[in-house]
Parts: sequence; C-alpha cells; structure tokens
Amino acid sequence: MRTLVLLPGGNVLVGGSFTQYNGVARGRVVRLLPTGAVDTGFATGAGANNAVTALATTTGGQVLAVGNLTQYDSGSARTGLVRLTAAGAEDAAFTPPLLETRGASARPRSWPAASCWCRAISRLSMARP
Repeated sequence: MRTLVLLPGGNVLVGGSFTQYNGVARGRVVRLLPTGAVDTGFATGAGANNAVTALATTTGGQVLAVGNLTQYDSGSARTGLVRLTAAGAEDAAFTPPLLETRGASARPRSWPAASCWCRAISRLSMARP
C-alpha cells in the first residue's frame, strides 16, 4: 500500500503495487468497506498496469489516481494519471494532461487546468518551463 483516502461513510480507497487484496483480484486500486472487506461495487477490472502512488476524490465521487501507470483496465494509453468513475471504471471522457513519469512521481508538462488536479493530488507538481 502506498496511499489511503478515507471516504465519507467509513469506506477507504487504497492504492499501491498490489494485484490482489485479501485474495480478491484488484489492479492496484481497491475500495474497502468499513469492515475492511473489499467493496465489490467498486469494480476496477484489470486496474492500473503499474503502481498507484496517490489518490484523490472529486466532489462528484470520481477518483483520480496517479503513479507509474501507462494503462488502466487494458484501455487507452495513460501517462501517469487516470480518472475513475464512482464505480471504479475508467472515465473515458477524461483527457489528462501530458505527463512526464520519472520513478514514483508524475508531473504535468502543459495543460490549462492542471493546477486544479495538482492541488488535489499531492504527488503532482507543476512542471517549470
């Protein structure tokens, strides 16, 4: 586990390098119930193809995940940042900023709204020209 986010109602989002949680297949992101059991209503599919180092939630219940990932749930190519629906699926409508990935961090290179996401995810910092 590399990152935890406490959610309203006592659920917890967990991100890291794991591919299973308590014997249940989960691709580096899992939502737990207050009892510690896997929330099967949060279906990540194959999940991220590499470590998730930071998570944040939006007011609409979506999840932002950042890390060394280059793909989520065998979907489109990603460069370190993906937005998930409240149910755990990749939000295909989200077009993330261009990111440089270096080790365990990712930095936006250019995107007008990048500063909003950067404030939400502590591992992102604005790149300097």
